[in-house]
This record gives sequence, C-alpha cells and structure tokens, in this order.
Amino acid sequence: MASSWILKTEPTTYSWDDLVRDGKTVWEGVASAAALIVLRAMAKDDEALIYHSGADKAIVGIATIVSGPYADPKLADPKRVVVDIRAGHPLM
Repeated sequence: MASSWILKTEPTTYSWDDLVRDGKTVWEGVASAAALIVLRAMAKDDEALIYHSGADKAIVGIATIVSGPYADPKLADPKRVVVDIRAGHPLM
C-alpha cells in the first residue's frame, strides 16, 4: 500500500502551477533533519499532497512520487536527499 505525504512549498518560490507546467520536478531544498527523515521514507508511487504556505495556506494539488530518495546531485552532502515528483490533479 502506498503512503501519502504533504510537501510544503511557498507559491512564490515554486507553485502548483509551476509543477503542472513542468510536469515533473526534483523536490529539493529540504534541509531540516526532521523533514529529511520523512523524505527518506518516501517511495515510488506514493501520493504527495502539495501544500501552499504563505498567504494561500491550502493543499492545492495531488502529485505522485516517481523515484525513491537519492542524494541531491547539486550538493556534496549525502545526507541531503531529494525525490522526483510528477503533477497529478489540482484540488482548487
């Protein structure tokens, strides 16, 4: 059974509309130790609820995790991981 996760983003940085436009993206930039533990638990085909923080404060869409976690290729720190996500459908 697949798990469901909430991925928080500031819409002025990377919004649901950006994900829909791109189709797929690397979910990167996670630095919090607690959030990295959650990111490492994600698996291919898990569901991700995309949450807009800031003024919107709403879950705006559903995406799919399309890769397991892997080391962020932009960083030299193997503890910092990323996952790939694909846009699904909007909720608003």
